[in-house]
This record gives sequence, structure tokens and C-alpha cells, in this order.
Amino acid sequence: MGSEMKHIASIGSEQISYHSDERFQLLSAALPIGIFYTDAYGYCLYTNARWREITGLQMEECIGEGWKSLIESDQGDQIFTKWATTRNSDFAAEFWITTPEKQRRRVRLRTAPMRDRRGTCIGFAGILEDIS
Repeated sequence: MGSEMKHIASIGSEQISYHSDERFQLLSAALPIGIFYTDAYGYCLYTNARWREITGLQMEECIGEGWKSLIESDQGDQIFTKWATTRNSDFAAEFWITTPEKQRRRVRLRTAPMRDRRGTCIGFAGILEDIS
């Protein structure tokens, strides 16, 4: 076994003792894509730094329904209607947003339902990409 492999093998789970919340925070911060999750009704509960960078919103501005203010009004109703009819499966959409700094960006949104052990939808996880 090469020295690099020995080093990797020597790193055991006891040496990487992050709690799951800490691991999630590290993972979330390192991702080059915007991620978020919502409750079962679509109220935003979390966004990572890249999501906030794309949208120009601070965490407290996007929690709840604040994120909806980004979607240009002529597209909003259509997107929410489509999402409401596909809530039990994956959803994807491309649309324009306008940031608080009045920057217009084309984004791709993808979501998937999160389910508890009984199969009940408890929320949605998603990604947001700037495709401008």
C-alpha cells in the first residue's frame, strides 16, 4: 500500500468526529451550487452561502416565503402552479429572478421531496444554479 493510501486508511471515524450538523454545514459551505430545503408547504428553512450569493438575499430575507419575491411576477404563478401539481415527485424549472440589487439572472431550480419513514412528504430539498 502506498504512503498516501496508508494515510487515508489511518484516518478513522474517531479522528473525524464532527457531529452531523457540523458535517452538513461544512458540506453545504463547500458546494459550488446553491442548495436549500423547505418544509412540506414550501416555506424556506435553509439556504447555503452559494444560494444567497446567487439571489442576493441574506438568510433572514429568504426564510419563509421571502424567496418568492425574487421570481418575476409574470412567471411566479405559472411556476407555483406547476410545482403544486408535481409535489410528490421531482420538479425542475428555469426562470428569471431579479436580485435586490436589480441584477437579472436566469436560474435553474430542481427539487425533490424529502420523506419520513412512513413515506409522508416532510419537505423539499433543492438546488439552484445560475445559468445566465
